Amino acid sequence: MKNTVIALALTGLVATPMAYAGESFPIEFQFDRSELNTDKGASEVYKRLRNQVKDACEFTNGRRGVSAMNIEKKCIDQAVETTVKKINAKSLHAVHDSQVNSQIG
Repeated sequence: MKNTVIALALTGLVATPMAYAGESFPIEFQFDRSELNTDKGASEVYKRLRNQVKDACEFTNGRRGVSAMNIEKKCIDQAVETTVKKINAKSLHAVHDSQVNSQIG
């Protein structure tokens, strides 16, 4: 059974293509909840989620400065975090936590 999660990329601190004026925009993400029953499935769902969010948060083409890259990174991080929380699956939380911890360390 396909599940759809709609998360908002919050733009209080970030700017995005549709939300450049300080608004938020929806990101619709579909997945099959049974995929979250295995570590491999959860990793695949997370990878798809992150790629979809990355595409949605990208607002520059070609060359971009450090400021634009930081804004996009904040947008991605916030939207992924929000979506993982909405899906509320231990396996997906574990993948997300390992990814966040590997970025810090």
